[in-house]
Amino acid sequence: MLRPYCTTAVLVGFILVIAASPSRAQGPAVRFPEAAQPVAPRSAPKEKQKHREGSRLEDVRGRFDFAGERMAFYPTGESESFRVLENLALERIWQATQDSNRKDEWIVSGTVTEYRGSNFLLVTKAVIRSQDAKNGLAP
Repeated sequence: MLRPYCTTAVLVGFILVIAASPSRAQGPAVRFPEAAQPVAPRSAPKEKQKHREGSRLEDVRGRFDFAGERMAFYPTGESESFRVLENLALERIWQATQDSNRKDEWIVSGTVTEYRGSNFLLVTKAVIRSQDAKNGLAP
């Protein structure tokens, strides 16, 4: 014959096993606070648009300045810049910038190249926009 305390312990153990089984544990759904809810990923902020190999810049206004040991072209009103590839046009631009201490505005045309995720510019035409044109005195 079983002793009464053994029967009670076995019965309590049996009830705990049944209560903990997955098929029986149907409690209320767990709700997370609003901040902990999984959120669909936002679209990534747009990176600056890279120009494709061989695309052309035609009569773009901007300025030339040094970026490290190379010259760079900074189009007016844009955040992008182009490191300029060495050629005779760049040599003449460099000479003109050395002769003047001011930051002249240029009108530039050229071909864009790509290398390791950066754009470079091969200048085919560069004209200094005169001070008179800037002040509205010349066409």
